[in-house]
Amino acid sequence: MNITYTDKITVEAYNNLWKSAGWSERSQEQNAIGLSNSIVFVAEHEGVPVGITRIITDGGFFALIVDVIVHPNYQGNGIGKTLVQKALDYLKGKLPTNWEIYVCLMSVKGKEGFYEKLGFTKRPNDDLGSGMSLIYKNKGDSK
Repeated sequence: MNITYTDKITVEAYNNLWKSAGWSERSQEQNAIGLSNSIVFVAEHEGVPVGITRIITDGGFFALIVDVIVHPNYQGNGIGKTLVQKALDYLKGKLPTNWEIYVCLMSVKGKEGFYEKLGFTKRPNDDLGSGMSLIYKNKGDSK
């Protein structure tokens, strides 16, 4: 299987990958804004995106790897590993001498081992507390 990698994806292709992961849909506009504010790495098979990961960063000390998605028909071929490694290589390549960067991600339940093999540390542990999140949805209520 010939997989190529690029840094471009359409909102429609991104939406298709998002849906293939079984995640809840977001609007085209919201996805377009998210993509435009991200560094993307895309895996393609015969010109069709089959995987993506994104980096969100402050450009200094902190980066978040998000949306590690590989279409179910292409999983198990090393695409996810390659996408994450490309993201990490990008971050390392931008790092000035003697700087460090804190790279975070949130794993889907049950996939933590995949990320541990790539050097990530499961939380909580003796040094780091639990990762936490909050989802806010504006339901259009006026107050």
